[in-house]
Amino acid sequence: GIFQRSRGCSRTDAGVHAMGQVISVRSESDPADFMKRVNSRLPSDIVFKHCEMAPKQDFHPRYSCKSKVYRYSIYNSEVRPVLNRSRLWHIPQLLNVKDMQKAANFLLGTHDFTSFCKPLARGESGSSSSSKSNNRSSSSKNNSSSSSSSSRGNSSINVRTIMSADFKIQQDCYKHDAQTLMFEIEGNSFLYNMVRIIVGALVQVGLGKLPPEKFKAILEAKDRSLAQAEADSAPAQGLALILVRY
Repeated sequence: GIFQRSRGCSRTDAGVHAMGQVISVRSESDPADFMKRVNSRLPSDIVFKHCEMAPKQDFHPRYSCKSKVYRYSIYNSEVRPVLNRSRLWHIPQLLNVKDMQKAANFLLGTHDFTSFCKPLARGESGSSSSSKSNNRSSSSKNNSSSSSSSSRGNSSINVRTIMSADFKIQQDCYKHDAQTLMFEIEGNSFLYNMVRIIVGALVQVGLGKLPPEKFKAILEAKDRSLAQAEADSAPAQGLALILVRY
């Protein structure tokens, strides 16, 4: 075969896209030849964009990464999108991006994100960890806490560091009152459904239904039920893994 074993950097929910997924494999092939041979066998919706030798012998695409960048795209227009509908969340009401950015700024730094994560069911593994030791301890604790279905998580395993959380606006060149909002967030790792839950709450901020200060209070409360009461998770199709940093 072309290779014997592969390891992925990150799992994504069903319906979520990945433009910067990273995997490692063991192969005796030249990287350029390897990529050409693999791409010839992949389905039309998957492709290798780049291939190179691992920087070190013990490289692991998941445990060696320093941070990940996700992008969530929202089409803000009265008229629904057509060509890119499978990659956007359509919000017909006008969103207040200034307030959304104000709320997003509260995410910066190191916090307990219990309020913005979905508790794992027994046997699931949805949290993304940048260290092997953290992953092992998280897995054992998640299994014990998930069975109780508590809205409050274990503080130590839900702490994450966010380096950036910014909205970018792209105007529709064919419709002057339409815009695509791209929310990009970078963190050392992310909890299960964390980005989608955050975006769902930020949209409520943009609609004027959730003040930025209350968004901050929900984050600080470390209680998933508070976020659930204010907003649903954003749909999967608007989210994409953009970049993994090592």
